Amino acid sequence: MNNYTPFDFKKTLKRGMIYLLIALPFMLIVGVLLNIANAPYWLSLIATVVVGGAVVLVCFLINAKLAEKKKQEQKNSGKFDPFKD
Repeated sequence: MNNYTPFDFKKTLKRGMIYLLIALPFMLIVGVLLNIANAPYWLSLIATVVVGGAVVLVCFLINAKLAEKKKQEQKNSGKFDPFKD
C-alpha cells in the first residue's frame, strides 16, 4: 500500500508540471529547427521527446541535489531551537 497523502501527490504533480514548463522552450526550439531543416516527422518527434526528457532529468537531478544539501545543512546546524517550525 502506498503511503502517499493527497498533499504529497499534489506536490509531486506540481513539481512535474514545473519541470515540463521548463522543458517546453527547449522542445519548441528543437522542433522549429528540425522543421526548418525539413527533417522527417518521426525524427523531429523523437528528437523533441529526447530533449524534453533530458531537460526534465536535469531538473530532477538538480532538485535532488538541492534537497540533499538542505537536509545536510539542517543536520549540521546542531543548535536546538525550541521555536523552530
